[in-house]
Amino acid sequence: MKVLVVSHGFQEHYTIGFANGLAQTGIEVVLVRSSTLDASGLDPAIRSFDLGQNTGERYSRLHKAARFLKYHLSLLVLPIIHFNSNIHIIGLLRHELLTGLVEGLVFRLLSKRYVLTVHNILPHDRHTAWNRFLYGVIYRIPHVLIVHTLKMRYELISQFNITADRIQILEHGLNDAVPDHEWSMKQCREALAIPQNALALLFFGRIAPYKGLDTLLEAFKGLGAPYHLVIAGAPTSEAYGAEIQQLIDANPSKPHISCMLDWVADKDIATYFRACDCLVMPYRHIDQSGLVFLSLRFGLPLISFDVGSVRDYIGEGVGLVVEEKSSRALASAIEQFRAHFDAYSRETIIEYSKQFSWESVMSTLTHVYKH
Repeated sequence: MKVLVVSHGFQEHYTIGFANGLAQTGIEVVLVRSSTLDASGLDPAIRSFDLGQNTGERYSRLHKAARFLKYHLSLLVLPIIHFNSNIHIIGLLRHELLTGLVEGLVFRLLSKRYVLTVHNILPHDRHTAWNRFLYGVIYRIPHVLIVHTLKMRYELISQFNITADRIQILEHGLNDAVPDHEWSMKQCREALAIPQNALALLFFGRIAPYKGLDTLLEAFKGLGAPYHLVIAGAPTSEAYGAEIQQLIDANPSKPHISCMLDWVADKDIATYFRACDCLVMPYRHIDQSGLVFLSLRFGLPLISFDVGSVRDYIGEGVGLVVEEKSSRALASAIEQFRAHFDAYSRETIIEYSKQFSWESVMSTLTHVYKH
């Protein structure tokens, strides 16, 4: 059985884990990847190729437009080349009229089974009436929709009138694509200039308004020592990055904040997760987050607002879920975490995380390609 997996440049770590997990079930996997994905991390049995997806800022607007057109024309030919194969789109990003609607109709008509993974019911920070209507149409095209949580399944049924038999739940897999150097916490803190005796809080990943870094910075005003806040990630725009930098500069606890508003290379990710004591996710809204499964992989406890299905993964001994989305409640949760710090064991969290390995969760998916 063959499955053509198209990533559309979706998160590279997720793409690698998903493709590897699928290949390990014995399915023939053909992966359309982005040029930035490190193919060396893929299972040797996977055939992968780059259709020239429009990534990076090194191209002129005209060149980017040409690459965009070539990429999507090539995608439309794929169902013909791989006729009667299963096609699985593992992430819709922008240009939904094209990727979700036009290409979706082609994939539905020319594939054996067209499967679409829904990572978020609606795009981050774009919960508009138009997108609700557009995605309502897009979700009716595939043979099967894949979601990562029971709550998302319920929302597709109740809000978009999708029939239950067209929705399959697949647990989000553990992020094992990030390399780990296994340095000690002391070595990692020295590398990042984090005080050895501080309780280090980590805010990590792409910095967007919905992720609530401003709320965390407000909460941190009243904390300071013995805490240390580590911020690592690239803002979604220069303007938003400047806004965040202003909030940091004006924060009375700035001496206890380390900040790198830029992309973190894969080889450096482990350093951040091994150096810190807790990951903080003050998100305003989200259905699911791959960051949870990166944190679990390193055994790092989490503090998160009660959004999406995060509560399902942050149980006793794993972290704290904060019901009230306010800086006051967040600061209180951080202090509560410190007061009960000994209740959290990295080794225990790592053991708990093993149930989410891609090889384990993929066993629940393979039947959707056999109908």
